[in-house]
Amino acid sequence: MRPKRAATSRGLRPAFALIVLALLPCVAMRSARGAYHGPDNIDPLQTAGRGIFALKGEFVHNVGELQLNITNWGLIGSRPSLQAPYSDAPSAMWPAGSGVDYLWAAGLWIGALKNGIPAVTEGQYRTELVANGDDPLDTIYESHQGEPGGKHYPDNGEDDDGDGLVNEDPKNGVDDDGDGKIDEDFAAIGNQEFRCAMRDNTALIIELRPDHQPLDIQIVQESYQWENDAVDDFVGFQFTLSNIGVNPLSDVYVGLFADCDIGPRGTAGISDDDLPGFWRGGVLAKDGSLVPISVAYMYDADGDNGQSMGYIGLLFLNHPTDPLGEHAPKSVGITSFQQFSGQQPFDRGGDPTNDAEAYELLSRKEFDQFPTDAGKAADFRIMMSSGPFTPIDPGATLVFQMAMVVGPGLDGLQRNAAEAALTYYGAYFDRDANSNTGVKGRETKICQSTFGPPGPTNPIFSLFQDCVDSMDFSGPTPPVPIKPGDLDADGCIYINGDCPFEKARNALQCTLDGTGVDEGVLAGCTGVLGKEFNVAWLVGLAPPAPDLRLWETADRVHLFWNNISETTKDLRLQKIDFESYRIWRADGWNRPFGSSVANGPESRLWRLIGEYDKVDSFELRRILPSGLLFVQKLPLGPNTGLDPIHYVPWVLRPGSPEQQQYAELDALVTQIVAENPGLGPLQNIKVRYLDDLGHVSDYGKLYPALAQWSCCYTQLDTLFWNKKGVAFYEFIDRDVHNGIFYFHSVTATDFTADPVGATLVPIGPGLSGDPASNFKFSVPKSQAQTAEERAKYGANVYLVPNPATRSTLADFSELNPNASDPTGVRVEFRNLPRAQSTVRIFTLAGDLVIELAHDGTGGDGSLPWNLVSRNGQEIVSGIYLYSVQSDDPKFDRVVGRFVVVR
Repeated sequence: MRPKRAATSRGLRPAFALIVLALLPCVAMRSARGAYHGPDNIDPLQTAGRGIFALKGEFVHNVGELQLNITNWGLIGSRPSLQAPYSDAPSAMWPAGSGVDYLWAAGLWIGALKNGIPAVTEGQYRTELVANGDDPLDTIYESHQGEPGGKHYPDNGEDDDGDGLVNEDPKNGVDDDGDGKIDEDFAAIGNQEFRCAMRDNTALIIELRPDHQPLDIQIVQESYQWENDAVDDFVGFQFTLSNIGVNPLSDVYVGLFADCDIGPRGTAGISDDDLPGFWRGGVLAKDGSLVPISVAYMYDADGDNGQSMGYIGLLFLNHPTDPLGEHAPKSVGITSFQQFSGQQPFDRGGDPTNDAEAYELLSRKEFDQFPTDAGKAADFRIMMSSGPFTPIDPGATLVFQMAMVVGPGLDGLQRNAAEAALTYYGAYFDRDANSNTGVKGRETKICQSTFGPPGPTNPIFSLFQDCVDSMDFSGPTPPVPIKPGDLDADGCIYINGDCPFEKARNALQCTLDGTGVDEGVLAGCTGVLGKEFNVAWLVGLAPPAPDLRLWETADRVHLFWNNISETTKDLRLQKIDFESYRIWRADGWNRPFGSSVANGPESRLWRLIGEYDKVDSFELRRILPSGLLFVQKLPLGPNTGLDPIHYVPWVLRPGSPEQQQYAELDALVTQIVAENPGLGPLQNIKVRYLDDLGHVSDYGKLYPALAQWSCCYTQLDTLFWNKKGVAFYEFIDRDVHNGIFYFHSVTATDFTADPVGATLVPIGPGLSGDPASNFKFSVPKSQAQTAEERAKYGANVYLVPNPATRSTLADFSELNPNASDPTGVRVEFRNLPRAQSTVRIFTLAGDLVIELAHDGTGGDGSLPWNLVSRNGQEIVSGIYLYSVQSDDPKFDRVVGRFVVVR
């Protein structure tokens, strides 16, 4: 039975506590999950017709091992069992591309007292958070660390537009700072970031949910993912809640609900054998400190015969705290963990059916007991929450961070959850270049002016919490007033504002000044060694992957890329540490249910097929048992050099027809580059006559001659990049076959460095980019037959496989069916004419089965067919005829036959 408690309101807290709530970066980890009444079987957003909602599964975190669909209408995941376009997208698929999902749907829950009445806004199951349906700019925006306009500290030039402000123009399609530019100065985080804004009081929500009482809130949702092996099993979230109404919100609780149906997609009954759980403790970090973890999780009770051995977990990474506990929790963590299963009434553990019941779950200070007996496995849902936060006045915001994590078993989940926490914790830097700030554990700056007029009654002079400036963790330390003489010339002082966090990390040496102390002794401390400035969501990254282009020919795939990886500085070191390019190929992919060409193959399919690196080495130093120092010089890689893959585009080759053809364009680009020295060559910097909206661009107005080159953007970009020092590479993969599906990727590696002076000294191999972060799909094709070849050799159109049997179709890249490909099998016509042609297929009785168009004018001589008739039916076994009729009279009509045995 669930005992109900009455909702209570809370009083106002002192002004100084409000300031601490905003200033203190207390960081810890908590989590849990919850459930709700039955899902919508029909998504009302499908009929909204607004065109801005992410309804096609087009925004998927897919650079790591955890593939997760993101929307701008409250849903996290893809509801795999529904007949909706987005349901084909991965829904916490782990490992990537495996076809095993760990989530049906998840969504944010926000509960509060509005005018004393409890109200709850849900992301799931009920859709009560959506983007603004009246504004087409309210979509999802994607970015990644290192892209133009997305610099942030410690990047050099973090003020991207040089206006004296930093990250003042978030990527949202709007000119936030009113300077006439859009999205020119924001902070891009991780290898992949999605950002969107949602509200609970749009006209669409009011229309679709007439029983919903809006809280009048806006949620800015940001989600992040990384590619490095140590940090690719989670997705981090940051939510910014803003009160956009006219009423204050009191007793605010934030929660995350998750319905985790775990198992291979398409398997019956995968939702009925799951178990929930909750774990709290410390995980030992690599630096010897502890990472406090509080994680709610679910797992498959029987592991689906070894296919579903992972645990999926939810956890809080951070939220505001109040040392007095009056208007926020004293420390970061969850306050409620609830589980649901079966069709039970609410008071017997079933789903809530209204806002009052949902708010009770969010605000209850209870942790449900969870079953551990596999015999009690069921279709569980979970919910975690934290709070209360109060008041959230009109115009005020509340920021909190969470993570969704998957790992192998409970131990693996704990390790990966700790990595998620360490990623959020980031790193501290000496941003003010003052070695006297950020010492002895004091990382938080507070100023007298923030707390009102100076004087002995100013609360700054008695502002302390447990363990401030003391390493005595046996109990609370008595308040030691700050004296006016303790303040600097600006009336400010640094205090240890997060010592409960340091205590939880078992960091007991933070009061040391760092003189002669090994950094490992200070593991887990903040505000030491002169470092007072925290950068969250910061991890070491391999160099960014280069821009990649593929060209498929007969039994060949050509990979082309540029040298952006060699010109980008390491974020932490602010120096270039590029070492090599790695070339990868994946084949044997059968498109597991829920996977797609856009999101890539299973990680186990990637194979390294080439590596080209700088010629360099490092010294390996070891102390022998005799006490002697043994120094061994080792290569950092194969030491191939980059010359073997160096490529000069034809438009840049002296004397080539292409160079002569584009000589006038070359002169124009040379002029543009000379007259615009600040113009950069990377990714979204384009020199075009028209902008993306079809209007004459700034460059088009300055250089009207660009209008005649709208045909030739590839050549224009190549010439532009070349003028800015960009080099190009080519690798030819000859171990491929026509008609077979392949994925290719090019990534970069760096080296582990020991900073010495102005240069980096390698001390060993470093990080490698993940092939899933930069791949292209290809199908090598036969070359179209020219008229000269037809006249000389005759017609040679043929079909493979022929006969098309179950075994030959399976050998010929058979895929699992999906919504757009109902059979997953295909045959392929080859050696078609270099012309516009029509391929018609008939039964022996002469009935037309289907008519297929083919354009071979570009040299493509292949045409696939999925064995589905023009009526949408799979063809049956039998003998079929085909004819190929071209619009070029040099190609006579060709007739042939093939056999299908199903």
